[in-house]
Amino acid sequence: PNDFVIIIVFLDDEHIAMVRQYKHGMQETLLGFPAGFINDGETPEECAEREMREEINATAQTYRVIATLSENPTRCRNKYHIVLATDVTVIEGQAEDIDETEGDIEFVKVHTGELLDNEILSQIKAGPMLSAIPYILKNIRPKG
Repeated sequence: PNDFVIIIVFLDDEHIAMVRQYKHGMQETLLGFPAGFINDGETPEECAEREMREEINATAQTYRVIATLSENPTRCRNKYHIVLATDVTVIEGQAEDIDETEGDIEFVKVHTGELLDNEILSQIKAGPMLSAIPYILKNIRPKG
């Protein structure tokens, strides 16, 4: 499999962007973070920028890889990069360049204090998506 990115999108000090989407492998609609496969010649940061536009119609001032992990280092050589997007602007209206193979993607705004609630966790069934949560909790901006 190709390398991919998972994007942590802080919408403000207390909310992150998530997406709800049907996943054919699980045959369920799951909750996750904006994510996507890296195209040939594309950096993880460039992929994150493209995927944010496609999935949540947003841009960020900065994209920074904060972790590079493996889904299964025993069997797979691919990596995934957790990218932190900061200074985010959500653009009104429908995204212009939606990848038709992904189907419908619902944008979901989630309070960071709810990330570990069973209602949220039970909807996230992909290991890489779950692995992003500690990085979100580590990067929550303190109040004051």
